[in-house]
Amino acid sequence: MNGKVKIRVCARNQWHLLLLWQKLPFLDRSLAIISFLLIIFVFWMPVVIQRYEKVPVLSHLEKSTGVISVKKGDKSSFVTSLKVGNERLYFNCALAGESTTCIDGQKSFLDKLQNRPAIVWWYWRRGPFLIKHRYPIRIDVDGITVMVGNTSGAHGLSSCILFTLAWLLVVISRIKLYLTKVNSL
Repeated sequence: MNGKVKIRVCARNQWHLLLLWQKLPFLDRSLAIISFLLIIFVFWMPVVIQRYEKVPVLSHLEKSTGVISVKKGDKSSFVTSLKVGNERLYFNCALAGESTTCIDGQKSFLDKLQNRPAIVWWYWRRGPFLIKHRYPIRIDVDGITVMVGNTSGAHGLSSCILFTLAWLLVVISRIKLYLTKVNSL
């Protein structure tokens, strides 16, 4: 057989996939495992936590009163903050891979909100990397409600599926590349 190794993946026997996994170079296996764990902890875990999280009722939320500011952040998001005395409170409306923008609207509408008195009802929520941030449920500017937050925790699933499929594509392409190299020897 002069040193050539022929590996055939057969759908009838799942042991072939296990043997194929064992024959992959150590670095490829390690990177696949590390990237899979990264996807679990960075993308899936926050979504699961947010999905089953109990959102407090309005009477149990933190309430902050101050002057609101909505400024352009990175890309297409806007950063919402509230100046309370000498302190500035920043709010994050991101739910597992989504935009951090709390108040949707045209730039002209957001400009009208600048430096106006506002009340924000919020609570601490864990986001990506399990970092705690202030998540607003309701924002009133000059007595008018301009934002009512998501209370179901049912966002972010599509981005998790997308990242998982991308990971599978990379792992499968690495296996295919390895098979091509082995069979060409």
